[in-house]
Amino acid sequence: HRMWSLPGEFEVKRRTSFTNNTSFQTNTAVTLTWDRIAAAHHYDVWVTDERGVLVYRNMSAATLQVTLQSTLLPGRYRAWVRAVSEDGVIAPWSSRLDFVVQPIT
Repeated sequence: HRMWSLPGEFEVKRRTSFTNNTSFQTNTAVTLTWDRIAAAHHYDVWVTDERGVLVYRNMSAATLQVTLQSTLLPGRYRAWVRAVSEDGVIAPWSSRLDFVVQPIT
C-alpha cells in the first residue's frame, strides 16, 4: 500500500476577513486582526490612506494581527490582507477594510 498521495498542485483560494473595529483614536495604536487561513504560512498586509498612498506594508506577518504606528494622522484609511502558503502560493486579497482614525477631542 502507498504511504504518500500523488504529487500535485496546491492552491490557496480562500480569502481571509478582517475582524477588528473600524474606528480608532489619534495617538493610539491601530491593531488590525483577521481570520486564520489553515494553509497560510504568513500574511501580507497592505494599508493606504483614502487617496491610495501606501502608509503600511508587512509582507510577512506571522500572526493574525499587526499593530500600526500610533502616528497615523486623523483620516480615513483602507486595508487589505492575504494569506501566503509555505510554498509561496498567494491567496486573493481580502475585501477592503475601511477604518477611521478620529482626532483627539
